[in-house]
Parts: sequence; structure tokens; C-alpha cells
Amino acid sequence: MYRPEPYQENSPETLRSLMRRWPFAALVTFGPSGMTATHLPFLIDVDADGNTLLTTHLSRRNTQYGDLSQGCHAMVIFQGPSAYISPSWYDEKRTFPTWNYAAIHAYGDIQVVDDADGIKHILDRVVETFDGPIAGEWTFAGIPAEQTALRLPKIAGVVMKVSRLDGALKLNQDHSDADKHGVIAALESREDAGGREIAALMRATLGTGERSA
Repeated sequence: MYRPEPYQENSPETLRSLMRRWPFAALVTFGPSGMTATHLPFLIDVDADGNTLLTTHLSRRNTQYGDLSQGCHAMVIFQGPSAYISPSWYDEKRTFPTWNYAAIHAYGDIQVVDDADGIKHILDRVVETFDGPIAGEWTFAGIPAEQTALRLPKIAGVVMKVSRLDGALKLNQDHSDADKHGVIAALESREDAGGREIAALMRATLGTGERSA
């Protein structure tokens, strides 16, 4: 990923925190089926050795499953918020428009999980992570075991052990504090959710307000 130095974010802890905020990402591979991408929800973990692990699942009918089963290298793209930035918001207006954004690329080798117990464990964790906070009336455990058993052979688990993690947070780092404050004020006044999240990242990352924990 193209990452000019002012925009680089290299802290694994920070990047894992952001990936957990934007867990729906694109798994990209290049194998016998060619260049393939599948959009999937990911769980983000750290193993005993401090390695970042990305876990998801996909249909075995997906051609990417065949490529993954042969051990191809992969990339996962986490796309954060983005926003158009107008020079009208700067103190110094003799410049050009730009786009602020946040993105993370993870690279690594893939382990495919084919056994029923392993797949069920992944699904349990996915449900706990994403459905648990909803606290609704549906539960995974409430589905009859025989119905779940029919679904498991159609799914494969995927675990990436990350060997390289690149983060880019383009947040007007190369502009004056006055320009940054102008951008933040403008984005916070608009209804665009992505723009508001960019403003929040600018406040947290650039120290233009209280830092987030």
C-alpha cells in the first residue's frame, strides 16, 4: 500500500483496535482461479507469541476456497472511514482538495479449518462477538443440532497468521493546526457519518482534543 511517511500507522495495538472497529473486510488472493476477493467479517486475536490472527469463514462453493486450500498467500483489506476535504475549510486556501481516509492491509499465510468442531468453534465466536451485544431473542444454541450439522459441511474456516500489517491514516498531518481545526469543524457540522468518524480520528490521533483511550 502506498503510505507516505506522515500517514503511516505501524503500532500493532492501534491497528488491531481499528480492525475491531471495522471488522468487515476484503480477503484477497491470487491463485489458480486468478485474482479473487471475498468480503467477510473477521475476528481479530493475538496468539501467545504476539502474532496477530485474523479468523473468518466462507462458503465452500466459493472458488476462493479452492485457492486457499492449496496454501496461497493472502491479503486482507480493512477499509475505515473516508471523507472529501475542501480547501474552503483551510486557513490557507491556496492549495488543492484531497481525501482523508483510514485503511489497513494485513498480509500472511492462510490455514483452512475443515473439521466440523473447528468450524463450529469459529461460528460460536462470530455469534458471540457480533450478535452477543444485541442481546436479542435469537441464540445459536437454540438452533436444533441436526440443522446446524447440515450447515457445517458447507462452510470452511479461515485463519490468517499476519506476517505484515500496514496502516494508513491520512488525516491532514501535513497541514497546520489551524487547517486541521477547520477541517474538523466542517466535518462535524455535516451529516456524513464517514466524515464525522474522520473528524473523531483527527481529534484522537492529532491531539486536537482529548485523546481516546
